[in-house]
Amino acid sequence: MLDDVADPADLRGLWPPDSPLGQALVTTRRRDAALTGTGRRLVEVGLFTPAEAVAYLAETLTVHDRTAPEDQLTALAADLGHLPLALSQAAAYLTDAGITIPEYRELLADRATALAETAPDALPDDQHHATAAALTLSLDRADALRPRGLARPMLQLAAFLDPNGIPQAALTSTPALAHLTAHRTPRRHRRGRTDACPGHRVRSSRRLARPAPAPPHRAHPRHSLSGRPRPPAHAARRPRHPHPQPAPHSRPHRRRRPGCRLA
Repeated sequence: MLDDVADPADLRGLWPPDSPLGQALVTTRRRDAALTGTGRRLVEVGLFTPAEAVAYLAETLTVHDRTAPEDQLTALAADLGHLPLALSQAAAYLTDAGITIPEYRELLADRATALAETAPDALPDDQHHATAAALTLSLDRADALRPRGLARPMLQLAAFLDPNGIPQAALTSTPALAHLTAHRTPRRHRRGRTDACPGHRVRSSRRLARPAPAPPHRAHPRHSLSGRPRPPAHAARRPRHPHPQPAPHSRPHRRRRPGCRLA
């Protein structure tokens, strides 16, 4: 099997001879006449039909103990243009993030609108903005998982390497690890579960709106010798007089004279 052939010239000398013992399968986006010939049959692989797209979503969600109404599945499949790749990304996102289809469709619409404002009018390979939105949502989700912030730099690194196979040693080498560390997605650009679920954002904002609990009571420190509690630092202290003051309504103090007694 040869996957995603970019140039028909790459197949020169690789076509196996006709044999009843096996078949060769080649996938490509090209439609050149050089791909056809004796003993070769061209099979067009199109999109899912609406029924196939709904069946795929329902079956994929059922495997992960998830169910959804048929009308929601139909609407989501239509949003994604019945493209198998986009449907697989959406099903994986729904299963992993644990959100509902209406919540995912809201995220998809917001992301597709944002991409449409910056992307060209026509995307390559007849792609749709909804497909790109589904892929970027999945990338954001992967970037928020542990180890966080490595999905984007890893994808960028793999895009510069051989598409037909990358040795694991190349991705775990010292230069590759240095690249991943230097280009890790900043924390402010990561989108976690709170960004993935609009309802969760509302619930989180409600929790943030609650009054903060009162600070816990703290006991005053005690003096190391007397054991009495010390007043807090901000407590007001009574002014100390240089001389003791007589108590109100008290009799004046009389001095005793030597050899005299008071009557």
